[in-house]
Amino acid sequence: MKNKRNNLAADISYIALLILLFLCIVYIVGFAEHAAYSIIILCLIFAVMIITHFTSLTLGLIFNITAIFGAATFIIYRIWSRAAAVDSEIYFWMVMSPVLTTVSYAVFYNMRELEEENESLNTYVKDFSTIDEATGLKNLRAYEMEMPVYHRIAKRYGLELLLIVWEFRYEEDLKRMVGRDYMKKAVKRISSMMEGVVRREDVIYLMSEQPYRWGTMMLTKRGSEEVITNRLKGKFAALDLAEILGRNIPVVEMRIGASYAEEGEEALSLYEKTENELQYDV
Repeated sequence: MKNKRNNLAADISYIALLILLFLCIVYIVGFAEHAAYSIIILCLIFAVMIITHFTSLTLGLIFNITAIFGAATFIIYRIWSRAAAVDSEIYFWMVMSPVLTTVSYAVFYNMRELEEENESLNTYVKDFSTIDEATGLKNLRAYEMEMPVYHRIAKRYGLELLLIVWEFRYEEDLKRMVGRDYMKKAVKRISSMMEGVVRREDVIYLMSEQPYRWGTMMLTKRGSEEVITNRLKGKFAALDLAEILGRNIPVVEMRIGASYAEEGEEALSLYEKTENELQYDV
């Protein structure tokens, strides 16, 4: 509902601004006695509109009130001192200036509201999305939601929940060699290839993009983590990444960390513990 109101207000204020500018052009072309004089005033009004956009409506109206007060003083001076007629342009622009300023501020304000609402929605979608858009893998949010389920299943069948996390051993060197933009494309293809490394029933998660870090949960018996990590290292080493990263790239190595979930341990706590294990894989 709020989005519809903002859209309607933005449309109305935008159309009103166009109509007012059209009236100004018609007046300058068809009715103004001194077209050049009116054009200069319109340029000054545009300057006030720009200032209002980057500051506030209050400041814009202060400029307008100051200008109107100056124009009124000028009119009174000419009437009392010289008994001279006052050009109609002054009255027209005294009315049009604050109106244009107010309507232009309404346009900018409603557009800014729509932009903020759009950013808020994007943040909301990003926070609650469980799929990484680039790779198609489940993300850290999905891991947080699913880890307690895996933990309960492991407990029911008398097994342990093992979280395995891996990342490039020399990611920054790879980025410098292939370029950061191409690295993103390469990671997408590497992620799809990794799905063949683990068992079909094991889900791969993209835990992080800075650095790129993957993870998976396995139901196993305690003490088997070394066998599993060595088997994964062998499968990673067997991946042919030359087509993706180029044949001049040295052998791409992964470092792996693994940790068992303890009773009552939360998902992020387990992930942080496993992340710390990566530094010991030298």
